[in-house]
Amino acid sequence: MPWSRLPLLAVTCLLTVAVAGCSSDEDEPASTSASGSGGGGECTTSITATYPDGTTIDLDGTTAAVQLGGGTGYTVYATDYDLPTAGIGTATVRPPAGKHVASIFVAPVNQGDAVPIKAGTTIPAGSPNGSLAFGVILYAGKKDFGMSMEEQGSLTISQVDAKHLCLEVDYRDEVKSVQGTVSADVYDSPF
Repeated sequence: MPWSRLPLLAVTCLLTVAVAGCSSDEDEPASTSASGSGGGGECTTSITATYPDGTTIDLDGTTAAVQLGGGTGYTVYATDYDLPTAGIGTATVRPPAGKHVASIFVAPVNQGDAVPIKAGTTIPAGSPNGSLAFGVILYAGKKDFGMSMEEQGSLTISQVDAKHLCLEVDYRDEVKSVQGTVSADVYDSPF
């Protein structure tokens, strides 16, 4: 494993554990499900995931972005079903049988240097842009297809504020890919 990949792997693992390993009954915003278009003006969700078996799924159903660390990181979900948002910032989103989710993680590499993410930020896959890294996990029912050491592509945050996030992603590795735009309402997390 190349040593330059260790910070990306460590950050992704920490975010996955932080989001997956906690649960709470604390309520999030009043909405109970996220919309596919979010509140981003010209930004509209149009995203496609290709799974290891070659199946291509449009994940234009519903979306949500969970803000971590005061906007220094996000977990963004794009699904092909009605995504409940109550408690979304406290547990990993896993789809029901026959449904799909792309979880896109954007995280600071160095917590000491973490600052809120700004619009216009581009992060290359596989190598952080200095202070940020991103990764993609695909879920199909109970199966998940996690991180890879052969990532290619990039992610750009095109819009971000306290209520909305828009990103453009072009990610591929040796078994999966995700391309398109995600427009999502932002939900707070206790992390």
